[in-house]
Amino acid sequence: MRRGPAPSGSAAGNGVNPRAGAVGDNGSDWDKPLGVYLASYHSARNLHVNEESDGYDWTGVDQDWERFTSDTHHEEHWTSGVGGHGQQQDLWQEDIKYQYQPYQHNPSDQVTHCQIDYQWGKSDYPDQPGTATATGDCNGQVPAATFTCRQPEVTTEHCGVEFELDTFYASPYVSQSDGLTHSDHRHTGYDRTADGYMKVRTGGKQIPGQQSLWEFGGSAVKILDKTVLTPTYIHALPSSGIDPTKIYVGEKHFGSDGLLWMTLPDGADLPFTPTIQGEDFYSFSIGGSKYKPYIQANTVRLLVCH
Repeated sequence: MRRGPAPSGSAAGNGVNPRAGAVGDNGSDWDKPLGVYLASYHSARNLHVNEESDGYDWTGVDQDWERFTSDTHHEEHWTSGVGGHGQQQDLWQEDIKYQYQPYQHNPSDQVTHCQIDYQWGKSDYPDQPGTATATGDCNGQVPAATFTCRQPEVTTEHCGVEFELDTFYASPYVSQSDGLTHSDHRHTGYDRTADGYMKVRTGGKQIPGQQSLWEFGGSAVKILDKTVLTPTYIHALPSSGIDPTKIYVGEKHFGSDGLLWMTLPDGADLPFTPTIQGEDFYSFSIGGSKYKPYIQANTVRLLVCH
């Protein structure tokens, strides 16, 4: 008597849920898929850009300047079987002053604000478009005050990065048009957080003390480009592999073969989000199935043990 081969345990690589039964219109609980699925996703990012350009005369007096400041905040929240919401805010501020002849004119100071709110309806799979509403000065950014927007940007990842960057476009130079010595500078500040939260639905009847053996397969890659703004193409970004033994679910970690064996209670819906200590930006893929051993004699399968 020997045990049959274990299932492959390979993980789905598209970063979203396998398709389950359709969501009904009666408001009842949704038809969750059996196995590992993406239960919710939350992300937020902030981008601040400040550009300065100054023109100095031969005495060192700042005769003209341009100041452009932009701040962008974007967030999205989605829950399987519930739907989601999001928001984007853009704020621009412009301060221009030219004093040097023949370009002298009155200073201008302008502030522009645009806000877009997103709503996504109930779904078990994040592939449905939603409705967006724009307020403020959003000319040129949106087709109408209310419009159909894309599906939520969802994937299996963890991100917690921030950085600041100062850029000098060029060394001070003398402009041939006005004779002033110009200096151009740009400062960028950026932070982004994102997490995909996983669950595993074990299926079967919920009987006290009854458990089943599960085999899970998992992998993860470290994202090397920290400046990514959206997760849409995260799987195509420069990356490097992560040792599967560093991937934990609770207190257990995957083996060097990328597999993890666990006994789980039947009829349960359990948190199953992998974590990797010491990494601030990574994408992961995880999947699994209930293992059903069987008895085999002379290459003939005699009994499947449930």
